[in-house]
Amino acid sequence: DKIPIAAQGIVRDITKEKEYEDQLIESENRLATLILNLDSGILLEDENRKIVLTNNKFCELFQIPVAPDNLVGADCSDAAEQNKHFFNDPEGFVSRINKIIKDKKTVLGDELIMVDGKVLERDFIPIYKGTEYQGHLWSYRDITLNRRYRQSIENEKQK
Repeated sequence: DKIPIAAQGIVRDITKEKEYEDQLIESENRLATLILNLDSGILLEDENRKIVLTNNKFCELFQIPVAPDNLVGADCSDAAEQNKHFFNDPEGFVSRINKIIKDKKTVLGDELIMVDGKVLERDFIPIYKGTEYQGHLWSYRDITLNRRYRQSIENEKQK
């Protein structure tokens, strides 16, 4: 008579899967909080040069007047051109970024001198999953005080 007389279902315990998922989310949140509060300017881009994550220090260093969350998803392809005026050697800044991205090799301790006298140290870390390129991480640190301190010590030694 086409009237259902029984129902069948499968029940399985997903407690462990749910715990692992919660731990992963908690770990991602801790990492994001750590990055947002670092004293280094952090910019994480995906393989298409779209911003995945950035922090307040990065926005402060490059005088970006928006919250880091608002930059997520923005295209960074022209960012070097837009920010080159901050540096003593604008064309060198742009060409170096293009070379670094093209080579996709780790770069540590690249020094940049800004027009306002600040000295930044830049790191570039490519991110791979196996052999597949997933994006890269830029890290910028203001080392102006260290540089001035080292220079003053050097000047004292010279005297």
